[in-house]
Formats: sequence, structure tokens, C-alpha cells
Amino acid sequence: MTAPVQDRSSRPRTWYRAAVQVEQIDAKHWRLLAPLAYVDRYQRRWVVPEGFVTDFASVPKPFTGLIPRSGRHNAASVLHDWLYLTRPLPRKQADRIFLEAMADSGVTIPHRGLMWTAVRLGGWAPWHWQSARGVPLHHRPFVDFYVR
Repeated sequence: MTAPVQDRSSRPRTWYRAAVQVEQIDAKHWRLLAPLAYVDRYQRRWVVPEGFVTDFASVPKPFTGLIPRSGRHNAASVLHDWLYLTRPLPRKQADRIFLEAMADSGVTIPHRGLMWTAVRLGGWAPWHWQSARGVPLHHRPFVDFYVR
């Protein structure tokens, strides 16, 4: 008799460190003062290091009435920014982790569905911009950490 195989999607996923502590750098960017850590459904631990610079959710101005730039999704947005910059896995998987992390942050189903759809439709531009231009200027103090 073979042992039952555990469904990977049923494994616990959680924020290990989810308190977003930041300092504002300019009108759009914030620097993490403490690391964030998330464990995904495959038990991979993702750590966004202290010092990482983020803009939280990159929402175009016309859509900020539907999707705020900050809120319960802050930690998930920071993690998503980090996954896009460091590219440890394909874009589609990074977007899936964003969706899961929003659920684990208490973001409502309609809001996380809307945000996930937005990154699937519009995320290709920043994803390709990063590869074409390298590390953006506001990340340069940490270039040794981010560039593989």
C-alpha cells in the first residue's frame, strides 16, 4: 500500500514576519527598516531584507479609487516588488505568491482578485523593464545584494 500524497496547496502558508516597518525616502519610495518573511504553500521561505526600497502597490492614479496604494496588502506588495527585482522564479509564479500573500494578509477576495488581475495584465512592463535597464536608481545602494 502506498502512503497518501499530501496536496501541496493544503500545506500551511503564512507570514513569519509581516510587520511593515518603513521610512519614507521621497514622495513615492519607502525603505524597509526590518525584514519581511513569508512561507509559501510549497514551504519556501521568502525573506525581503531590511533596506529594501519599495513603492508598495504601483497603482496608476485613475485606479486608486478602486485599489489603494497601501493597506492590508502592504506586506504582499513589498514581497512582490522584491520577487520582481530579484527574479528567483518566473513572473507567473511571483504573481501567484502575491495572490497567496494577500489572502494571508486578510485582503478581501474582490480586492486581491482585482490586484492580481492588474499585475497579470500590467506586470509585464516592469518585469521586462527590470531586465532591460537593470536595477533602478532608487535600489542602487543595495545593488550588490539584488544583482545575481
